[in-house]
Amino acid sequence: MEQRRQIPRLFSWIFLAFTLLSVILRTVCMLFFFDADVGYLATGPLPTVSNACYFVAVAAAIVCAALTPKGLLPTELNTPNRPFAAVLVGSLLALFTVAALFFPGLFPDAPGKAALAANVLGLLASIYFFCSAPRNGRYPDWLSLLGFLPVIWCIAAVANTYFDAYVTMNSPVKIALHLGLLGFMLIMLAELRFRVGKALPRYAVAFFAMGSYACLMGSIPLLAATLQKTVIMPRYALYALVLLGAGFYGFYLLIRYATAPVETPDGEAASPETDNMQAQ
Repeated sequence: MEQRRQIPRLFSWIFLAFTLLSVILRTVCMLFFFDADVGYLATGPLPTVSNACYFVAVAAAIVCAALTPKGLLPTELNTPNRPFAAVLVGSLLALFTVAALFFPGLFPDAPGKAALAANVLGLLASIYFFCSAPRNGRYPDWLSLLGFLPVIWCIAAVANTYFDAYVTMNSPVKIALHLGLLGFMLIMLAELRFRVGKALPRYAVAFFAMGSYACLMGSIPLLAATLQKTVIMPRYALYALVLLGAGFYGFYLLIRYATAPVETPDGEAASPETDNMQAQ
């Protein structure tokens, strides 16, 4: 049992390292294997491995959740050092809104109601992160409701880019961005269950991991390709910038939660150091 307590902690650090390697691999693919003329990655072993990494990440998260004993993980999400991560995401969402609303010339290919909804919701969604940054534990109902605004923003963003006729439906840029937006939703929904006292601990570890992975895979490679002018999609790059912050936010929640002290049978909190001594 003592060894099984280490599963979420060990998984969170190994998964972080795996994500970094996957992001580096995907970035290399976007910089050197992306054909801007057709909008696709060239066929080859590196792009194939990069795509396969998504399946490995999902499988690893599910296996970790299955192997973690029920009742082991805390039912509260304590994040006292979270303000920087929350303010970062809120600031990026606000930046998205300012750029999209006040510089429409940057995005001539994004007309329609979905784009307008994403633009307005970006500012509203940022309010949740600014208001929740100094808080910890469970939230009042009004703040928990605000937490659904980032989820709605993600839905609007998916709709905006899904119906973008200028980018093919199966473009690797569009697919990675959509997966990242879905990952952002997973992170938010997993967090909100804690904030309303309806936690799903083992699922939360899997959702935080998969969501963070998808956010970083959908952001860093695209931003790197944008800086190198391999890809020129201003609105997609702006969405990716928000996902970059969301990925860091999700990994903070994952590591903070997975390494939190657990309850021992006598009701006392056991620290990671205590667990290691007991295991020995």
